[in-house]
Amino acid sequence: MRIVIITDSMGLARPWLAKEDERTEYEDTYPYLLRKKYQGKNEVEILTHWGLDTADFRHYIYYLATIKRADIVIIHVGINDCSPRVFSKGSRSILVRPWFAKWTRNISVRLIHKYRHIFTRVIRKVYVKKEIFKENLIYIKNDIKKFNSAAEMIAISICLSSDELLRRSYGLKKNILTYNEIMKEIFQENYIEINDILNNNSIHISDGIHLKPEVHLMLSDLIDRKIKQVRK
Repeated sequence: MRIVIITDSMGLARPWLAKEDERTEYEDTYPYLLRKKYQGKNEVEILTHWGLDTADFRHYIYYLATIKRADIVIIHVGINDCSPRVFSKGSRSILVRPWFAKWTRNISVRLIHKYRHIFTRVIRKVYVKKEIFKENLIYIKNDIKKFNSAAEMIAISICLSSDELLRRSYGLKKNILTYNEIMKEIFQENYIEINDILNNNSIHISDGIHLKPEVHLMLSDLIDRKIKQVRK
């Protein structure tokens, strides 16, 4: 069986963190733990990418799963699609130029950070709108099936951020829940809803987004059970 795991920074290690209980080694991450469980007769490939959204996924990541004719494709994306933004993706605004930040002592970024709730309430911007998010996932699913009609795709829900981050960015919780409903509609029984199982105030490291090592272990067990279900 050939398994491909595709995820954004939620599946990456963080060995540089100062707090020992937050530090995540590569061997702690759920993609590695899944590879370890299925090593031997199975082939497991891990594709992780900082800031991955479904637009990037559709245009230059997913084909790595199609050309391998993967039997199981596990995807964990969406937070970069739905998070409220102040600037567009790849923005060339003067406010984000390094020379301007240095000249102004980064005052614009500090103001945006301080008043992020107000800015995101007024601007209402995301990197990938929900309609395009849905289109991207359907396209990816269909194309993977085209190369292996027996392939199964397993989608992991977008994890709710900490309460502090949900307060800071206007509409973040609503966006996460909306985008998760889209994934649930597309992947149906192959969708894993982790927010019903995990308490969002006890699973994150201090950045309020990424997962503690022990949560990676829990998530690997959830995915393992789902793989066994779909391969019966």
